[in-house]
Parts: sequence; structure tokens; C-alpha cells
Amino acid sequence: MNKNKFNTKNRLLIEFKKDSDEEIERLCIESIAEHAGISITNVTKENKLKKDLGYDSLDIVELILDIEGIYDLQMNEKSLSTKDLTVSELIEVVKELIIKKEKY
Repeated sequence: MNKNKFNTKNRLLIEFKKDSDEEIERLCIESIAEHAGISITNVTKENKLKKDLGYDSLDIVELILDIEGIYDLQMNEKSLSTKDLTVSELIEVVKELIIKKEKY
């Protein structure tokens, strides 16, 4: 085993954990923008997915499935797709689920 490679991997994991909130926000916003077909710069944390970004329930389910795949999470698509979440609220849901997952 190449020790340098192992150490590099550990450093990357430590860096990811240190910046994980920012990384979660970035990946969520990128996914939201991609699914809405808009630039990342047009997505703010205050935007509502349905009202401001034009999402419908199916779009939200597809977005949730994408985020689940990125973080290997189980989210309640039915519950989340019926609400008009803000970008910030969705990010908080993802963060909470990641924290719960890391505890187990």
C-alpha cells in the first residue's frame, strides 16, 4: 500500500469534514440550479423551490432522489414534495440527515 496515497485520502476526508457545511450547501445549490435549468448565481437560500424557481412536485422528487444519491440518504420525498421549501430549508434537512447518519 502506498502510504502517501492513504495519507492524502485521510487529509481529504478531514478537509471535507471541516468544510462539510459549505460543501453540502454548494452541492445542494448546484443540484437545485441544474434541475431548474438556471445558473447557480440565480439561486439564493431564500428562494422557494416552487414559487421562485418553478419546481413542481415531480421536480422536487427528482431533486431529492439526486441529493439522496450524492449523500446516500433516505429522505421523505412525499412529505418534502408537498411543501414549498426554501433552498435554506432543504439544505438544513440534508444537513440534519447527514448528522443522524454519521451518528449510526
